[in-house]
Amino acid sequence: MKYNKKGISHFLVITIDKNQPEEYVGELEERKIYIEKLKEANFRNIEAENVPIKEAIEKNLTSIKEWKKYARKIKRQKETKIMK
Repeated sequence: MKYNKKGISHFLVITIDKNQPEEYVGELEERKIYIEKLKEANFRNIEAENVPIKEAIEKNLTSIKEWKKYARKIKRQKETKIMK
């Protein structure tokens, strides 16, 4: 299945911009979420519409558990986890 129970894709559709600084996008499951080097970061819904990561976080349409499950790589730096 490409989508979770809330109709959001498991993967982000991104546009990379290596000059984009770290950006706080919200809090999910009591964890602060940041993105870095991304110009755009959207999930897709079952209607093939973009759902910005900020909106998905605000509306609890995704989860950290789901991100961990579908991440290609998880890097740990002290108390920070970086999911790619």
